[in-house]
Amino acid sequence: MSNSHTETHVVELKLRSAGKLIINSERIALLEAVIEFKSITVAAQKLGYSYKTAWDAVDGLNRLLPSPAFIAQTGGVSGGNTAVTDVGRNFIEGWRALEKYNADRILELIDHDCNKNDTAPDFQLIDVKTL
Repeated sequence: MSNSHTETHVVELKLRSAGKLIINSERIALLEAVIEFKSITVAAQKLGYSYKTAWDAVDGLNRLLPSPAFIAQTGGVSGGNTAVTDVGRNFIEGWRALEKYNADRILELIDHDCNKNDTAPDFQLIDVKTL
């Protein structure tokens, strides 16, 4: 697919339950940072979140899934240990694949519309909700 314009488009996915944000790309990035740093504290600092914000984010995801995506063990000489489980890793992989798929489809629509009308469409908000 060739885009006839140079704008950058971002497709963002969000999952909400009862009006509360459960998961989005930033929370997936937090889980990825936990994998990298093996610490929710360090991951939160690297991404500019407070510890409480980071904890609430992963706890919300854990409550959504049938098995935990994230586990934390407290204590020890050097502090606790934090890990993303196989369930969490699979969720990250699936989320990133879904983001890519949706972005590719939307960009195909944009490219098709640009080629048809020779102008870039003005997509400002695409909000998909399922109930």
